[in-house]
Amino acid sequence: MNNKPLRALSILFFMLLSSCAPFFQPIMPGEQPPDENPPGDVKNLSAVADMGVINLEWNDPTNIDFDHIEIICVAGEYTNETDISDLEVIKILPDTRKYIFDHVEADIVYTIIIKTVDAVGNKSGGVTVSKMLMPVFYNIPDMQNYLDSKDVNTAAAPYSVQLMDIDLSAEDAMDNFFAALSRYVYIDLSHCTNIQDWDRYTNAGTEKIVYLILPDSARTIVSGTSLTESTFGTYINVKMIEAASIHTVGAYSFANCSSVQQVNMPSLQIIQVGAFSNCTSITIMDLPNVRTIYAGAFYVCNALKIVKT
Repeated sequence: MNNKPLRALSILFFMLLSSCAPFFQPIMPGEQPPDENPPGDVKNLSAVADMGVINLEWNDPTNIDFDHIEIICVAGEYTNETDISDLEVIKILPDTRKYIFDHVEADIVYTIIIKTVDAVGNKSGGVTVSKMLMPVFYNIPDMQNYLDSKDVNTAAAPYSVQLMDIDLSAEDAMDNFFAALSRYVYIDLSHCTNIQDWDRYTNAGTEKIVYLILPDSARTIVSGTSLTESTFGTYINVKMIEAASIHTVGAYSFANCSSVQQVNMPSLQIIQVGAFSNCTSITIMDLPNVRTIYAGAFYVCNALKIVKT
């Protein structure tokens, strides 16, 4: 009987088995397979840019083998193809849950990449957040000079500016403020002072405001004079309003403000008659402390989907 074909087949089989051996190494009793699973990403990431710094806060993952966090900050343009190999990697130990980037320059977009790492070096996919620090001005003429120096823009691409420590109750302060708005802006007035009632302003310049953060000193948005003459009726491009300390929104304050999409007022308790009537674009409201809502407050707010209370 000729066994040569069988012998040749056996040799070929053992050669094939030997070549595959590195991929099929048996796990000996007591050994564990190599860990190739990264830990989960950080949760509840908060990034706040203010006063020359970016403050980061987060919750650590709950993985048992979670070892540390790595943070990289990219200044300027960033895409998934950006080479970040030469940038500093900041290592954060568990339970730290915060980090502050200081000496942050205004008008530069900073992209921050946060990855978690386990004990054997597996890294998570990462969480990315981008922030730009607003240029800060301590007087209105400096803000006006800055805006005048910028290219003419549209409401789709507003410039970010922050006014700091300005007494807005001073004579002509509000007139000067609105007159300085030569470009579309995202304006932060939270650190301005001595405005308790946000009045109905019809100045030229109100149409340049796209995002508005009201002074923390403000407690009330005064009522509009009628449904067709609302407090914010001339703010025809405003998309978002934030107000940390507003307690009461007066009647018809935002009536017919069809551009408003989001309102964040965590201290608001009273919404008077028709306050947001005919705000046809508003979709999100953050109102965790509202106690009283008068008739018609949200009349024809057909796009409103989320009310956080």
